[in-house]
Amino acid sequence: MVRRVSAHVEIPRLDVGVGSKHSGASGELVSTVTAAVDDDFDTPAALAAIFEAATVVNQLVDAGDYSSAAELAGTIIALLKVLGVEVTLGNKHRVDDALIDAMVAERNRARARRDFDEADILREELAERSGVSSAYIWQIENGRRPNPSSEVAMKLAAALGVTAP
Repeated sequence: MVRRVSAHVEIPRLDVGVGSKHSGASGELVSTVTAAVDDDFDTPAALAAIFEAATVVNQLVDAGDYSSAAELAGTIIALLKVLGVEVTLGNKHRVDDALIDAMVAERNRARARRDFDEADILREELAERSGVSSAYIWQIENGRRPNPSSEVAMKLAAALGVTAP
């Protein structure tokens, strides 16, 4: 959702604190989530409302209403932060192709010479860059997870700077 919106327009950083004003879909979402949290901290209801709003964001993007999509996406991100979920916009690590190639080559050399400590350090760096756990990457490398989900594959590809043809 965030990628789809930010490809067309910048997502605003919004405040959903006490006294903040929201209208339309954003206002309804803030009211629904606030009511859920006020009702004995009903996190499942709050998250359900947020996920429904994410569907609306995608519908707005499909309809070409990027400004409304961005406003609602900003509200979703702010509400998730209130609930303790941090959403990052874009790749927090910018890496050039030469550095990526060097990392992959060095990891392969470390594994070939059986220097698994060094290889593990490089895998940890990939895990940090991609947001995929180091253990999961190890499972993929060693054939225990031969078919990672497309989401995991995209995260790893982004961290390595690989794009689809």
